[in-house]
Amino acid sequence: MLKKVILILKEMCLFFLLLIFNHGLLHAEINFTDQSPLSSECQNTTTVTCLITATCDVVINTNDIEYRISNSGYANENWHNWRDNATVDYTYSPTQIRFKITIPDQTYGNEDFFEEGSNNYIQWRIKSETPYSGMYKINIQINQAPQITILQPGNNGYTGIHPLIQSTVSDEGLGINLNSLTMTIDEYQGSNVIEIRASEHPEIYNSNGNSISYRYEETALETGKRYLVTIYVEDVGYKEPKSCTQSAIFTVKRKTIVDLIPYPSPFDPYKEEIVIKYVLSHQARITINIYDLGGKLIKTLIKEQERTVGEHINDRWKGTNYANQKLASGIYLCEIIAKDVSGEHRKYKSLAIFRK
Repeated sequence: MLKKVILILKEMCLFFLLLIFNHGLLHAEINFTDQSPLSSECQNTTTVTCLITATCDVVINTNDIEYRISNSGYANENWHNWRDNATVDYTYSPTQIRFKITIPDQTYGNEDFFEEGSNNYIQWRIKSETPYSGMYKINIQINQAPQITILQPGNNGYTGIHPLIQSTVSDEGLGINLNSLTMTIDEYQGSNVIEIRASEHPEIYNSNGNSISYRYEETALETGKRYLVTIYVEDVGYKEPKSCTQSAIFTVKRKTIVDLIPYPSPFDPYKEEIVIKYVLSHQARITINIYDLGGKLIKTLIKEQERTVGEHINDRWKGTNYANQKLASGIYLCEIIAKDVSGEHRKYKSLAIFRK
C-alpha cells in the first residue's frame, strides 16, 4: 500500500512539474524592441535588412524566432508564411538577442520581397507563441529612372572627325548598374559605327563626378555627314530596375573651329554674362576678342590659352571694355582665333547688348 502511495505521489509531482514547465513556456514573457529600419525612414532600395531585439524571461531558443512579411498592407490575408531563417546579429545575453533578416532572401526561393511604396510590413514572434511583435512598416521610395544629360556634342551641333562624347548621369537611389552602361555611335538613320560597353571599358565612367567620357579614335567620321550618339543605363537596388536612354544628333566638320555661338544674344550686362560657346575639332591655342562695328578692339577675353577637342562653354564676357565699364546697347563682333599644327584659323559671330 505504501509503495502504491509513493508511486502516486511521484506521478503527481511529475505532473505538476510538467504543468509548471509547460505553463512557463506557454506564458513566457517576450518583448520585441529596437526595430530597424524605423517606419519613419525611407529606404532607397527594395533590398532591406530588418533587425529586432527579442527579450524574454527564459533562455531564448534562436531556432524558435520567426518572422513574416507583407508587401500589400497589414490585413491578415496579405501576410506571407512564417519563416524561421533569421540569424543572430548580436547576443546581449541568453535572454536578450538581436535578430536580423535581409529581404529578399534565397532560402524560400525568393518568395519574400518588398515593393516600392509604404505597404510593406514585417512581424516577429516566438514560434507558435503569442504575443507577436508589432507590425513594423517598411517604407521604400518610389524608384525614379536615372537621368542622362549629354554635354557634348550638343544636339544638332557639330564635332570634328574624332569627336569627344561627354555626359553626366545621376540616380536618386543606389546609383547605376555599370554593366548596363552602353554608348553607340550610328550613322543618322543608317548603320552602326561603334558600340562601347562599360563592362568592357569601365574607364569611360567616372563615379566621383557621375560622368561619362569617351573620345572616338577609330576610323575618322565622314565630313559633312550626320551621326547619332545614344547612351543607355539602368539603375540598381530595386526589384524592377529603371532605365534611361538619351540621344543627340551631330554633324561632322573638318575645320578646327567647328562652331561659334555667343548666347544669350542680346543680353543685358547689368543682369547676366554672355557665354562664348565654341567647338574644336583639334586641340588648339585659343584667343577670343570683342570688337565694335567700327573694328575697334574692345576687349580680349582670353589669349592663346590651350583648349582640348570638343565643346567649350566656360569663356564668358560681362559686356565691359578694358576699363571695366559697361558698354552701350548695340551690335558687337566676337572673334575666335585658333592656332594648331595646321596653322591659324579664325571665325566671327555677331552679338548684341540690350540694356533695359
